[in-house]
Amino acid sequence: MTRPKRVRPPAYVCCKCLTGHSRWPGAQCQCGAFATSVVSIDEARSRGLPLPVTLLAPDRRGPSRRLGTGLAGLDRVFGGGIAAASSALVAGSAGAGKSTGLLQAAAEVGRRRLAIYGSVEESTDALRDRCERLGLADRQRLVPMHIQTLDDALRIMADMHPALFIMDSASKLAEITREPEVAIVTALHSAASAERVATMIVSHVNAAGRVAGPEAKKHGTDAVIVVEKSSGDLRTWIAAKNRNGPEVSAVLRMTDAGFVEHVEAGPGIPRRALGVGAALALIRVEGKVATCEVQCLVSPSGNPGQRKIVASGCSAERVRVLVGVAEREGILVAGDVTVRTYGGTDDPGLDAAILGALASASRAAPLPAGICLA
Repeated sequence: MTRPKRVRPPAYVCCKCLTGHSRWPGAQCQCGAFATSVVSIDEARSRGLPLPVTLLAPDRRGPSRRLGTGLAGLDRVFGGGIAAASSALVAGSAGAGKSTGLLQAAAEVGRRRLAIYGSVEESTDALRDRCERLGLADRQRLVPMHIQTLDDALRIMADMHPALFIMDSASKLAEITREPEVAIVTALHSAASAERVATMIVSHVNAAGRVAGPEAKKHGTDAVIVVEKSSGDLRTWIAAKNRNGPEVSAVLRMTDAGFVEHVEAGPGIPRRALGVGAALALIRVEGKVATCEVQCLVSPSGNPGQRKIVASGCSAERVRVLVGVAEREGILVAGDVTVRTYGGTDDPGLDAAILGALASASRAAPLPAGICLA
């Protein structure tokens, strides 16, 4: 009886085409890629080498694509759109608009791909009525569903493989099924990764405006989005945590037809020159853009060997550092420095305006009219 010949695993593998080689193939693989061949995991273990950092088996199902929500601000909060095979916890108080915003996002995805909006609190007919009220009834690939158990949600994700699945809400589902909400969020997150389904999980906030429940619930998802009520019909969507992008916020306006982009009116900028030693800064106060005037005075010093610095409305230490920068760049004459800010807080956005005001005071010439420094 002839023993089957033992096949030796490849010693090197190309990270691009996954072709195995028994010996070093050189700088260029047969697929044409340069510098993509690394030591295989089996070879590294047999030779006692560190395991290669590069994954040798990238996902063959295609690159991860972002799902647009139809709102630029919402896309920005999610890190450039909703990432595939990821989960996000969307929390907010009652009436904040989290369900409306997610239904709009599902409808936008439903233009081309399957999007399922699963609700525990609302029936399928009620969801369809809400779609009609928001003008979303024509989205053929948007499927509203009434869900009663966690198994129903997991079965839908496994059998239908939607591009986007929304669970509204995990808190209500935990109340009905008597399962811990943390377990529900963890199970949906695992299914999102295994089935490569972008999953949005609706939750609630406590009296302090933070995500209700234990911290483990927030750790069990890729992103945590908090929806806050701003003044009037404005709602602020805040990415409190985001593994797929930066932690940013966006202000949207809520109307009878759903959310629309909110365009902030720019702050009034005077067209006249402010005078010698004055400059305008653009800062953000309570989520809104505002102007802050900075005035600087350079006066003769009583002690030529030591400069006296006085700051009002801003940090004296920050002014001291900026004075040092101005001295190094040669834009500040000798003398005592007095800096005063009006209409703002001790914001880092004031730095450019303080430097501009110092330059204006040193040269005894006003800055050009109609400009803001930020």
